[in-house]
Amino acid sequence: MRHALALLVLTLWACEEHNPALKPSDAEPLRPLDVGPARQDAAAPKDAAPFRPLDLGPLLDAQLTDDGEVIEPDGEVIEPDGEVIEPDGEVITPDGEVITPDGEVITPDGEVIAPDGEVIEPDGAVIEPDAAPPIDAAPEPDAAPCLGPDCDDDGFSIEAGDCDDENPLIHPNAIEICDGHDNNCDQIVDDVVRQCYTGDESLIGVGVCAAGFQACLGGAFAGPCVDEILPQDEICGSGLDENCDRQIDEGCDGDDDGFTVDQGDCDDNNVLINPGAEEICDDVDNNCDGIIDHVERACYEGPPGTEGEGICASGASLCVNGVFGECEGQRLPTQEICDNSLDDDCDGEADEGCAANVCPDVDLNSAVRLTTSCVTTNSAGYGMVVVELLDGAGAPLLGVPIEITSQPSVNMLSQRQHEHIGFRVFTAPNAEGDITFTATIPCQDGQRLALRTQPTLTVRAGLTPSGDLLTGGCPLNGNLQAQLIDAATGAAIEEGWMMIGDAPATDLQTDATGAVLDQPGVSPNSALTDRRGRARLFELTDKLVGPMTVTVGGRGYETVSLAGFNASEAVVYLRATDPTRDESVTLRGRISQHADLGVDGLMDAGVVLGSFNLDFLATLSINKLLSQYQCWDPVTDGGIIASMIPPLATPGNLGVPAQQEALFGTPIQIEPHDFTLDHFPLGRDNLVALSGKILLDDLLPLANGGATLGLLIEMLDLQEIGALRDLNVVEDQNLDLPLSQALDADLRCRARNLPEGADLFCVAAGDWSGADGTGRLFPMGLASISGDQADATGALEVGLTQVAARGAFRNIGRLGVAAARFGLDNADLARATSAALTRPLGDDGVDASAFFQPPVVTHDGLRDGARVEWSAVEDDTSPRSHLCKLELIRTVGGSYQIDGATTECNNRRMIGWWERVQWSVYLDGDATSFHFPVLFEDRPRSPNDGFINPAQTINLDELFYRVSCYGLGQVEFSLDEADMSQIDDLLRFMTQNTVDLWRVQ
Repeated sequence: MRHALALLVLTLWACEEHNPALKPSDAEPLRPLDVGPARQDAAAPKDAAPFRPLDLGPLLDAQLTDDGEVIEPDGEVIEPDGEVIEPDGEVITPDGEVITPDGEVITPDGEVIAPDGEVIEPDGAVIEPDAAPPIDAAPEPDAAPCLGPDCDDDGFSIEAGDCDDENPLIHPNAIEICDGHDNNCDQIVDDVVRQCYTGDESLIGVGVCAAGFQACLGGAFAGPCVDEILPQDEICGSGLDENCDRQIDEGCDGDDDGFTVDQGDCDDNNVLINPGAEEICDDVDNNCDGIIDHVERACYEGPPGTEGEGICASGASLCVNGVFGECEGQRLPTQEICDNSLDDDCDGEADEGCAANVCPDVDLNSAVRLTTSCVTTNSAGYGMVVVELLDGAGAPLLGVPIEITSQPSVNMLSQRQHEHIGFRVFTAPNAEGDITFTATIPCQDGQRLALRTQPTLTVRAGLTPSGDLLTGGCPLNGNLQAQLIDAATGAAIEEGWMMIGDAPATDLQTDATGAVLDQPGVSPNSALTDRRGRARLFELTDKLVGPMTVTVGGRGYETVSLAGFNASEAVVYLRATDPTRDESVTLRGRISQHADLGVDGLMDAGVVLGSFNLDFLATLSINKLLSQYQCWDPVTDGGIIASMIPPLATPGNLGVPAQQEALFGTPIQIEPHDFTLDHFPLGRDNLVALSGKILLDDLLPLANGGATLGLLIEMLDLQEIGALRDLNVVEDQNLDLPLSQALDADLRCRARNLPEGADLFCVAAGDWSGADGTGRLFPMGLASISGDQADATGALEVGLTQVAARGAFRNIGRLGVAAARFGLDNADLARATSAALTRPLGDDGVDASAFFQPPVVTHDGLRDGARVEWSAVEDDTSPRSHLCKLELIRTVGGSYQIDGATTECNNRRMIGWWERVQWSVYLDGDATSFHFPVLFEDRPRSPNDGFINPAQTINLDELFYRVSCYGLGQVEFSLDEADMSQIDDLLRFMTQNTVDLWRVQ
């Protein structure tokens, strides 16, 4: 029976070796840092049926007991350790010995040992139990000593520093673990620590509370938890949260002013600062309302005795940075205007002396207009008041001086006049409100006659940077300001640029006289940013009226376009396009404390992941979380079975403990795989391990499919989770990540109206900040199911896991994503994803009733003036799309060699990518195309006007367009008045698709 089983397995293995469909493609390299929803290895499309070459149960009709025994139809029993018990009682040991029912032992070389000790040699010679060995018998010689340079085939000789050349797990490049051995041959045993915390783990990172480290002593983690900080009594006035309850100095009244910190005292060391104090102009938040110097005082600059008389009234001086500013809003005396029944000169009389006045014959309805009706505060915006004076017959009234004033007063340049047209330029004030302009002409006796038309200027508050793209202010009408900020550092970008329209031009009119005379403008439609990162444009005719395309950028930064933009201000955070990776480290270690490593025909394995954000999750770029591939030989001890399972190229994220298993009755040893996270960013983060079990006969599909995360998820039955909270990543570290909780398999992911040809991919995610998905996230449930199983209405359902709210996961928020992922069956949608969010995550799990129709993207090139088009993202079953984003993305490629101790994996070249956005375009949700503007000449680009100079790229780089569209629930959204930092709060649906441009070969 054993021989028949081995023959059958070898036959299947040989069939696979000769089936090119079961081998990885040499045409497309594996992608450990996949750049999009479906940018997986072309050799393993997600919707392809998985290979299972070792699934022999249906062929053999054997039974598998709970103890791991295999019972054949003829009664033969195969124990988990490989021992075979025949129906007649004969026992065949794993070493090949046969023990008959009467106790005789037949060795593999034919020697028979009777129960009384008598030995019958293969040649018939008999050795009695007490007989001396034959005179010519000699003891078996010891195995020949290893004389080669690398006895344990671990890639290191003794001369190269291998301190134990008989153990392949010990060499200079090994990971030091807590086992009582010097694994990495640095002459220090167990120089490894793990994170520890003896208090409530949910408090790690709250207030002053922080995890410590526990050293490995004598092959085990023991001893005190060093440097941990546990909750302490609150210390008043320290400004710290010592008791880790997320409040600072609660219950303290350090300055005896009657207010404690938890009652809102923002400086408990200063008796003059508390919620009951009066706000004064001193650059301090005296009343603790979060606003500094929100005070004003009355002011008046007119002659004494005129305040409160006639039209004269006081204004207000606002406090800014501890100093009262200019007096704004005051009404000062003017020359008396006849026939308005007002005391304009504030002398106590109205229209005095008007009876004798003689005024010009004037049309009191003569036009008085503004070149802009709205400006924003602190924007250095400009506008002009223009008066065209006509006589009673409607003809130009020449020779009459025109005076233009405003109430409240606003800063205006000197009065100018051309024939019958008077005009005056004004600048944006520092306070909100309405400004009314009045035009008057002189009469006899020094009196003035006012025109009836009095236009009003609206002054709105300017924008305050919020950490993401921000738009607003007035409608785009004569003034435009953009502030450019480095997205990574928050610093202003000096000598950045802004341009309006489709191409460079010099037709903006910024000269007041030229505007009045209707002369063509000669000012450029672009501007550079100052030291505060601000670029400004103004125009005194109609060349700067929205909607229009506004484009900004900077040397070394991405370009951003706002299409159909109709606002006067934008704060834009730009990302660097430099392909240099951010500073990072490598984290290594093991997933420990698996609940069940028993022999069950399943391999225990886990995936270690860092945190990610909602946009990352909603676009399902999960494969970006994969670390650099490594060579791993999973089975080294198991006879013919071990020889059948080749070394795997597997992501560094995979963590597998050493474990004993049995496959088809043959004992096998699963070798450990320590997780390795390459290029992990510096700073504080949380690590999560998701662990479960994989069918042993799925190891070959992993080898064929490249072990992408999508394939791992399909095969991994998740059961446990563990976390390292608030890990301070400052250098390379060896870590122990213990599994701490069982996952609850009590969630469902339901989809309706699933698009045809799409598979369903579901994620249950936790939010570390305890919110609903706007913070740092981690997965607690992953599932995938083929869309072929959906019914005629596109309904499909799959199970998900989640973690209970205890331990490190006590205060998390919860949300879920159901995503329709398309495959290679439709070339236009091969990389398309449509996703729906459920938050907060309820007892029913993830429920997606609708998806966007993914766009089909086309383009006409990669150069200035290129046009990109896409199909509409809505159909009869789709939600409304509020915002779309078109991106030109460069993926920076790098080739690396997998290192391993086995020749099958050695010298394999792999490729990793990371994205750098070159150009982002924001559009209204119903947009279906964009025409890239032609930028000015000094912008770096290729000689043939392409966006990217191929000479500046490296081998394996790629470029592609990506279109993403977002649905924001039932809100009203406009790109002209938007805060993109709030998009995460509003996001409910999204869809995405890409189209390739080229790859540098």
